Amino acid sequence: TRVIMLSSYFNDEELFETIKTGAAAYVDKRTSTAELVGTIRKVSRGAYPINDSIIARPAVADRVLKQFQ
Repeated sequence: TRVIMLSSYFNDEELFETIKTGAAAYVDKRTSTAELVGTIRKVSRGAYPINDSIIARPAVADRVLKQFQ
């Protein structure tokens, strides 16, 4: 089962906690319908769009690396 986290808060702490749970994607609730559907399709094909969120936030990427070292 893949999980997509839909949240009203899009911040580094929430993103990090979502990563720790193994979610495939982290989506802000203000995301457009088209983007949400696109994310669902990507996840259903086995992609992990959450990786793009990590890359876009260097502080989170650094924290993830430290967590799993």
